[in-house]
Amino acid sequence: DVPVTARHLRLELHLDLAGERAWGATTHSLLAHAAEVHEVTFDAIGLDISRVTVDGRRAEHAYDGRKVTVSLRRPHLRGKGCTVRLEHSVTPRRRAVLYQSR
Repeated sequence: DVPVTARHLRLELHLDLAGERAWGATTHSLLAHAAEVHEVTFDAIGLDISRVTVDGRRAEHAYDGRKVTVSLRRPHLRGKGCTVRLEHSVTPRRRAVLYQSR
């Protein structure tokens, strides 16, 4: 069984093409299916996470460079929803240069 499902996802993205940087926020509107949900985990490979909130309040989180696990502060019961917002940025980690021979 899946402990939560996404009801809505909002992505706010800002691009600085010249500076090769992107930043923004991802807001997940979730619905609990398990009897109690204490935390949720999201894929977040390569992101720099600057702030995490649950229902508009700052939340504790752990990030290992691949996944971010967010504490929901209080258990969310089956059928109840919450909103998790991740503020993040990303810059290129490495560059590849291709040369075309003539």
